[in-house]
Amino acid sequence: MNIKRKAEKTLFLTFLLSVIIGTLFHFVFDFSRGNTLVGAFTPVNESIWEHLKLILIPSILVAPIEFYSFGKHNKGYLASKSFATVIGMLIVLTGYYTYSGIFGTDYFVADIILFIIGMAATSLFTFLFISKFNFDERESIIGISLITFLLIVFMYFTFNPPMLELFRDPLSEDFGIHMAL
Repeated sequence: MNIKRKAEKTLFLTFLLSVIIGTLFHFVFDFSRGNTLVGAFTPVNESIWEHLKLILIPSILVAPIEFYSFGKHNKGYLASKSFATVIGMLIVLTGYYTYSGIFGTDYFVADIILFIIGMAATSLFTFLFISKFNFDERESIIGISLITFLLIVFMYFTFNPPMLELFRDPLSEDFGIHMAL
């Protein structure tokens, strides 16, 4: 099997796995009875910020599968995956604020569809980037640095959220983990 076909197949399977992981992670904090370590990596409330973890964390978790399947043959895989993950998160963010701004409210079904679209975009852009761009080790370092930075920022803001709409739980009107416990 050529590497492009292997990448297509693997990305489809890791997309499905990411959707399953993200769906399960939506409930893990509650199932853990508010475990703060779990909360650092999974949503602790219903804010859009916390739900972006559902794109970021599953993307990171499936990356080793992709890397060993086809990424090790492409110097730019890590950059491609990192940049694609950010695009997936931005699609969810802009999609949410666009539709909820137009309709004046959010809808559970629309949120689920946006999550799936965000995960699909992450897989699609990973494939497009490895196919069309010739990223090298330098861009991969930038990509890894970006994902590491995002992980740190997400953990920090879970425990110290700014009092901005992006971080507000629309159900409880609270912010972050300290209010969620």
